[in-house]
Amino acid sequence: MTSGVEALLVLHAALTPEEQEDAFALLRERRIETQSDAEREMERHVRSLRRVAEAIGHPPGVTEYREVSQALLAEGEEVEPFSRLYRYFGRSWARAQEALELSGETTTKAIEARFAHRRLGKPDVPPGVR
Repeated sequence: MTSGVEALLVLHAALTPEEQEDAFALLRERRIETQSDAEREMERHVRSLRRVAEAIGHPPGVTEYREVSQALLAEGEEVEPFSRLYRYFGRSWARAQEALELSGETTTKAIEARFAHRRLGKPDVPPGVR
């Protein structure tokens, strides 16, 4: 049985050089879109965490996030409900809190990269320890 990647390479080889360039450009665009979607999703969740923290004056706990996010949603603000936020962070409130903490010192793109690195099963090594 042929893998999808192998089939793609066979089809790519059958294209003219111009078509190969077009195909490559389209694949690159799609990859960038996919990465941008992930960054926007992380940004939306971090923004919600920051908004709730701003409303209460400190990083929220689970109960505080639930209550304050519901109140903000009722007022028409765009924040993520607790269930969606919790699911996004792999049902780990510690991970959500880490994202909130990191958001004060880095970009959401860097936070997403850090979490993706962990999902790949690689240990998270602090800078300067490598």
